[in-house]
Amino acid sequence: NMKKVKVSAPGKIILHGEHAVVHGKRAIACAVDGRITVETTKTDETSLKFKMVALSMRNDIHIKLTDIENLASSSKIALTIFLFGYLKVNSFYKLHNVCVCLFLIFSKSNNFLCLNIEVKSQNLPIGAGLGSSAAINVAMATAFLVMADQIQPTGNDMLLNEESLTLINEHAYLMEKIVHGNPSGIDNSVATYGGAASFQAGVITRLKNFSYLPSFPELRFLVTDTKVSRNTKALVSAVQEKLSQYPETTGHILYAIDEICKTAEKLLANWNETENSQNQLKDLLKINHHLLNSIGVGHAKLDKIHQLSNDFGFACKLTGAGGGGCAITLI
Repeated sequence: NMKKVKVSAPGKIILHGEHAVVHGKRAIACAVDGRITVETTKTDETSLKFKMVALSMRNDIHIKLTDIENLASSSKIALTIFLFGYLKVNSFYKLHNVCVCLFLIFSKSNNFLCLNIEVKSQNLPIGAGLGSSAAINVAMATAFLVMADQIQPTGNDMLLNEESLTLINEHAYLMEKIVHGNPSGIDNSVATYGGAASFQAGVITRLKNFSYLPSFPELRFLVTDTKVSRNTKALVSAVQEKLSQYPETTGHILYAIDEICKTAEKLLANWNETENSQNQLKDLLKINHHLLNSIGVGHAKLDKIHQLSNDFGFACKLTGAGGGGCAITLI
């Protein structure tokens, strides 16, 4: 029985396919070297203690076990109301971390664990569209599953087998659902397995509908955070509206984004460091940026980063939902 577990999981960027993936097209996502670290320690206290350093929470959160034991079978709404009242946390994003922790504790143990839980960020901005939520959830799921003896890391490197990774991914996906409602599953899968993954939305086989890209090369990207917050749901709805209003035009743009994805996948699967390969990848990034602008998910700051990159001979595109968030520049 482990007394202390420390786990980290990476964030991600969407290389190609954002917004189109919502409409049944494919997307390519890649892990980045920014990570979230979760450390869980068993204690002799009769409470759970949360320290959310990554979320700039100034005060630790203490929850008495006696107060939560009756909530094990409660609905999500009852749990949320309880937490808002108990914790006086004014941000749903901060609250969700506590929600998913409790979900894991309820699902893994009848004897509620007394734990200190600390969440830190290693160079991964929170809420910038770089998969920080999924990285937190994957790291938490792993820590809890190890604590509950559901999975056992092996060897000096503390590696996890395929079966364990599948279990982590399934739990992280459930946690993502608590936060986002109906996520694609791509963020938690990349945070679990690392590397790069291609995803095309499936109805039932969503979690299994990934093809991992083992030969994906290491690429150097500069990730620039505009610090402009955006509403992902509103941006997705706006694209849906354009598709309903102009089905032919918008449909063809989404088709073109899908074709970019296919071309990029082939290019990266047979990658060689030639100037021609680099130029092709740069072209695809530039075209995709303008296509995303054409469906209304751009932002003046993203265009400024794109223009500055272009002036110095680099290719850049927005990544994620757009409307702010981050841009990626191939270095």
